[in-house]
Amino acid sequence: MRSDISCKTVPVEEDAVRASIKYPKEQKQVNVNSGQKAELQFEHEDFDVGKLSVSVWKEDGKIKLELSDDRSFNFPEEKGEYVIDVELRTNRGSAQYVGNVVIQR
Repeated sequence: MRSDISCKTVPVEEDAVRASIKYPKEQKQVNVNSGQKAELQFEHEDFDVGKLSVSVWKEDGKIKLELSDDRSFNFPEEKGEYVIDVELRTNRGSAQYVGNVVIQR
Protein backbone atom coordinates (compact mmCIF):
# COMPACT_ATOMS: atom_id res chain seq x y z
CA MET A 1 0.00 0.00 0.00
CA ARG A 2 1.34 3.44 -0.91
CA SER A 3 0.50 6.66 0.90
CA ASP A 4 0.70 9.80 -1.21
CA ILE A 5 1.86 12.66 0.96
CA SER A 6 2.08 16.19 -0.35
CA CYS A 7 5.36 17.70 0.77
CA LYS A 8 7.06 21.07 0.87
CA THR A 9 10.82 21.59 1.06
CA VAL A 10 12.17 23.42 4.10
CA PRO A 11 15.72 23.82 5.50
CA VAL A 12 17.31 20.67 6.95
CA GLU A 13 17.42 21.52 10.64
CA GLU A 14 15.48 19.87 13.42
CA ASP A 15 14.43 23.25 14.81
CA ALA A 16 13.16 24.16 11.35
CA VAL A 17 10.57 21.38 11.60
CA ARG A 18 9.17 22.79 14.83
CA ALA A 19 9.25 26.30 13.39
CA SER A 20 7.66 25.19 10.13
CA ILE A 21 4.71 23.24 11.53
CA LYS A 22 2.49 25.81 9.82
CA TYR A 23 3.63 24.61 6.35
CA PRO A 24 2.21 21.09 6.56
CA LYS A 25 -0.92 22.39 8.26
CA GLU A 26 -1.53 24.49 5.12
CA GLN A 27 -1.22 21.41 2.90
CA LYS A 28 -3.82 18.81 2.09
CA GLN A 29 -4.35 16.48 5.02
CA VAL A 30 -3.50 12.83 4.34
CA ASN A 31 -5.43 10.24 6.32
CA VAL A 32 -3.78 6.89 7.12
CA ASN A 33 -4.64 3.99 9.39
CA SER A 34 -2.73 3.32 12.59
CA GLY A 35 0.25 1.09 11.86
CA GLN A 36 -0.27 1.47 8.10
CA LYS A 37 2.72 0.61 5.92
CA ALA A 38 3.97 3.29 3.52
CA GLU A 39 6.85 3.48 1.07
CA LEU A 40 9.06 6.38 0.06
CA GLN A 41 9.42 6.79 -3.70
CA PHE A 42 11.23 9.47 -5.65
CA GLU A 43 10.02 10.46 -9.10
CA HIS A 44 13.58 10.84 -10.40
CA GLU A 45 16.49 9.33 -8.57
CA ASP A 46 19.52 10.81 -10.30
CA PHE A 47 21.46 10.92 -7.03
CA ASP A 48 23.10 8.59 -4.53
CA VAL A 49 21.25 8.45 -1.22
CA GLY A 50 23.60 8.95 1.71
CA LYS A 51 21.03 9.24 4.50
CA LEU A 52 17.29 8.85 4.49
CA SER A 53 15.17 9.12 7.62
CA VAL A 54 11.48 9.44 8.47
CA SER A 55 9.99 10.86 11.65
CA VAL A 56 6.60 12.07 12.77
CA TRP A 57 6.04 14.99 15.10
CA LYS A 58 3.22 15.49 17.52
CA GLU A 59 2.91 18.30 20.02
CA ASP A 60 4.71 16.21 22.62
CA GLY A 61 7.75 15.45 20.44
CA LYS A 62 9.40 13.48 17.68
CA ILE A 63 9.01 9.77 16.89
CA LYS A 64 11.69 8.34 14.60
CA LEU A 65 10.23 5.63 12.34
CA GLU A 66 12.21 2.56 11.32
CA LEU A 67 12.93 2.59 7.59
CA SER A 68 13.37 -0.80 5.85
CA ASP A 69 15.84 -1.47 3.04
CA ASP A 70 12.96 -1.17 0.55
CA ARG A 71 12.25 2.34 1.97
CA SER A 72 9.04 1.28 3.65
CA PHE A 73 7.94 2.21 7.15
CA ASN A 74 4.90 1.94 9.38
CA PHE A 75 2.99 4.85 10.83
CA PRO A 76 2.58 4.84 14.62
CA GLU A 77 -0.36 3.04 16.23
CA GLU A 78 -1.46 6.09 18.24
CA LYS A 79 -4.23 8.06 16.56
CA GLY A 80 -3.96 11.81 16.06
CA GLU A 81 -2.60 14.63 13.94
CA TYR A 82 1.08 14.44 13.03
CA VAL A 83 3.64 16.20 10.88
CA ILE A 84 5.71 13.76 8.85
CA ASP A 85 9.34 14.75 8.36
CA VAL A 86 11.47 13.07 5.67
CA GLU A 87 15.16 13.97 5.66
CA LEU A 88 17.21 13.15 2.57
CA ARG A 89 20.95 13.64 2.18
CA THR A 90 22.54 12.80 -1.16
CA ASN A 91 25.69 13.32 -3.17
CA ARG A 92 23.87 16.27 -4.79
CA GLY A 93 22.66 18.01 -1.64
CA SER A 94 20.07 17.73 1.08
CA ALA A 95 16.33 18.18 1.31
CA GLN A 96 13.69 17.95 3.97
CA TYR A 97 10.03 17.26 3.25
CA VAL A 98 7.18 17.78 5.65
CA GLY A 99 3.51 16.87 5.36
CA ASN A 100 0.25 16.84 7.31
CA VAL A 101 -0.84 13.33 8.38
CA VAL A 102 -3.82 12.20 10.44
CA ILE A 103 -3.65 8.69 11.86
CA GLN A 104 -7.06 7.10 12.24
CA ARG A 105 -8.49 3.75 13.41
